[in-house]
Order: sequence, then structure tokens, then C-alpha cells
Amino acid sequence: DNIRDIPYRTFPTKITYPQIFILAQGKIEIGFDLKRYTFVAPCVFFSGAGRISQYFGTSEDISMPTIVISKQLVKNLQLSYQQLLPLFLFLRDNISIPLNNDELDLLLDHYSLLNKILQSNDSFRIGSARHLVESLILTLGHLAQPHIIKANYKKSRQETIFGEFIGMIPQYYQKERSLNFYAEKMCLTPKHLSEVIKKVSRKSANSLIDNFVCLEAKAMLKSSNMTIQQ
Repeated sequence: DNIRDIPYRTFPTKITYPQIFILAQGKIEIGFDLKRYTFVAPCVFFSGAGRISQYFGTSEDISMPTIVISKQLVKNLQLSYQQLLPLFLFLRDNISIPLNNDELDLLLDHYSLLNKILQSNDSFRIGSARHLVESLILTLGHLAQPHIIKANYKKSRQETIFGEFIGMIPQYYQKERSLNFYAEKMCLTPKHLSEVIKKVSRKSANSLIDNFVCLEAKAMLKSSNMTIQQ
């Protein structure tokens, strides 16, 4: 309920579970993977498992109910991923959905009901919570629809390629760090992919991969007992 109850650390930390943040008031500055974001209320933003986050600060008036979802619950969700694919692709690049007051109230109603269900003694509460999470995700898909259409209309082919490349790094960087691998996965030549990445980001593709590897190393050094050599 209260973001101040969360022991945020100012160094990079790897996120274990998917999270939904409903920013009802104030603003928060936080980093995900290779980007630093400032979110301003009212909006909802997300973090998937495996992302590296870094907390930078909030305004004094912040109100941000947060939902953390277990991996097991995610596996048990009965959703049409084909129907929700546009939402997932949109959030990979945009990470947040701006809200109006009515939309904010709708999400806060979901949150409040979910909270009540989980704190009850109802023997069916886990099943009820799962269905409510499904309802919440479908609602988010609906709220994102106008922004998805707008983003797809404005996005150039080069920006699409760059977004796909950035989205692939967290999936494969632990085993694959060569440009050739990513180019092959995207059905592009390494030269073309390299040129597009350089033009959109003004950084080389290899440097973006290296930056993510270093960020992961920082998170592991800070949040585990592993040595630099390990």
C-alpha cells in the first residue's frame, strides 16, 4: 500500500517477480535495465521478472499501490496471449500507460478488491485473486489500446528494429553477446543491424550489450556474496 514500506536500494538490483505500479500521486525516478525513467501521476508502469532496477528517489507526496505477482500465479493465468501480444510489445518499449482520473479509479478499485480478497479467510481467495489479476491485465490491455495505435503509427522501421534488439538483450545476453547472433534472430545482416542501432541510439550494438552485462554484474556484486572473479 505504501511505497515507503519497501526497502528500496539505490544500487542496481535484479527483479525476481513481475510488478505492477499504480502511481496515483506524486512522481518517482527509477531505472530499468539501460534506461532511467521519471514517472508522473497518474499512470501505471510495469517491471517484468529478470529486469535490473535502480531506485533514485520520489516526491514527498507519492502514493503508489504496488502489486507483486508470483511466477506460479503467472503460469496459472488463463489469458489469450495472442490477444495481449500488442500490449506486451508496447510495454517492452514504453513501460508505462498514462491514465485519466476515471482510469486511475478503475485500477485502484481492482487493487482495493484484490487486497480485501487476499486478507480474507475465504478458502477460495487464491482462485478469486487469480481471476481478478486476469481482469486487471485485460483492463490494462484496453487502457493501452489508444496508445498502442498511436505508438505504432509514429514509429519508424528503424525504431522498430532498435526496440526489438533492445528487448532481446535481456533474454539472451548471458549466453549470446555477438552481433551476428542477434542479427540472425531478427533476419537481418549484421551490417544493417549495426547501422540501424548506431543511427537510432548513437551507440554501437556491442556497447549496448556490454553495458547490460556490466549492469548485471553490478547487481550481482551488490546483492550476492559473489566475488568479482566469479
